[in-house]
Amino acid sequence: MADRHKEFGASTIEVVFFDLDDTIIAPGNAAKEGEGASLDILRKTHPEFQLSLIDEKYAELSREMLNEFQSGTMPLADVYDRTTRFCRLLEKLLVPDHSLAQKMAEEYWKVRIANTRLNEGASKVLGDLSEVFLLGVITNGPTKWQEAKLTALGVRSYIKYLIDSETVGHQKPQPEIFRYALEKAAVAPERAVMVGDSLEDDVGGAQGVGMRTIWYKRREPVVLDSFFSNLAAEKPTTAIPDFEIERLEELIPLLLR
Repeated sequence: MADRHKEFGASTIEVVFFDLDDTIIAPGNAAKEGEGASLDILRKTHPEFQLSLIDEKYAELSREMLNEFQSGTMPLADVYDRTTRFCRLLEKLLVPDHSLAQKMAEEYWKVRIANTRLNEGASKVLGDLSEVFLLGVITNGPTKWQEAKLTALGVRSYIKYLIDSETVGHQKPQPEIFRYALEKAAVAPERAVMVGDSLEDDVGGAQGVGMRTIWYKRREPVVLDSFFSNLAAEKPTTAIPDFEIERLEELIPLLLR
């Protein structure tokens, strides 16, 4: 383990950045649970709609949003705006109702956060590393809810820099979000490392601006909501990380003496 520490050059690292979802936060059904709970409100409010019709229109909306996002006509902030998404769904069902859409969005995030769990070893790893390094999170997600997740899980105090795509206006793997994180931390790219589960978003994106990278090769499958399951299927990559780990606890001997 000491050789790996030396090989990685951990003594030159000043800031460790983490991905949030499926890295610090464990893969699981939280997004699907939130999606299901929000659609349950719709079904109870409008029992005249067949379940199959709601599912059909929601899948259709997810495909439309994916096309709009990939063509550049939909900003990432709108992707994460559940009120807007549910407003569009209600319009497809010919029952426009902004207040209902807001209620569905609130239920989505309430249930999702309630079902969110830390990855195994995450609390200890963040605690131990925070005694030596400055820690940050670089995440594709909305400011309010990414902050809420970290707070609910009891690890917000370990994170010095919370960098989210909504604030920056760019998402991983775009270089702008990584450059923004480096500027916020006032650190040179070669003195920062990115830890994440996505070869394209985390490893490829960070390497593009000169950061070192550790790929968290998670063993658990990720359960995504309708939009993101379609988006994830579109992401091949050739990025090669500096190091690979299968458990977050491996970061301790790798980065600490």
